[in-house]
Amino acid sequence: MAHEAKIRLHKLQQIAEQLKRGEIVQNRTLQAWLGEAAYAAYEEAWSEQQELRAELKEKPDAVREYEARLRAATLIYNKGEVASLRGKGELARKLMNEADGHFERLNVYLQEILAADVGLGVWFDRNEDVSTYGLTPGTVPIVVTSRSMHNNSGGLLTRKRTKRDVKLDTVEHAINDLERGAIGEDELDDVQKVQLGGFLKQQDDDDYLA
Repeated sequence: MAHEAKIRLHKLQQIAEQLKRGEIVQNRTLQAWLGEAAYAAYEEAWSEQQELRAELKEKPDAVREYEARLRAATLIYNKGEVASLRGKGELARKLMNEADGHFERLNVYLQEILAADVGLGVWFDRNEDVSTYGLTPGTVPIVVTSRSMHNNSGGLLTRKRTKRDVKLDTVEHAINDLERGAIGEDELDDVQKVQLGGFLKQQDDDDYLA
């Protein structure tokens, strides 16, 4: 492996460890050691994450309606449970039957909106066969933005990553390329070599001043 590539590999490995420890790594540091192409890939990946976050704030009307129906069904179900705990058996049965009806209609509504637009499936934390869903709050799909304890974090949330995650993914990809020999001395562009040289000089200066 060429000398500059070895230096770059060592520094990227250090950066990866910093990110894993939860430490902050500035963008200018990433840009210097990743190089133009890899840093551009990082910027593109983070831009996609920002678009995803914006998308999560714009729920379709059908999904909002599902949330409202789920809240109504859950409220009645919870009232039934409270009545049962207080020994009000008749009232509890009445409320639970009412809740069953709400959950049944909720499942039908979910089938209808997914049939009309299959893309809405990414807004729910699970995508099993609707026939497997039950008639209680924990057995039906939850909208991925919900803070409910029943949220399985599926759908769109499986694509959501922190900025540190995106940085680490990019750095580890660059490390893999270097270890495979995919990037040699001849493939390091002039700009990157200047950046590497500048960083090495800065490190020497910092060591001297310390």
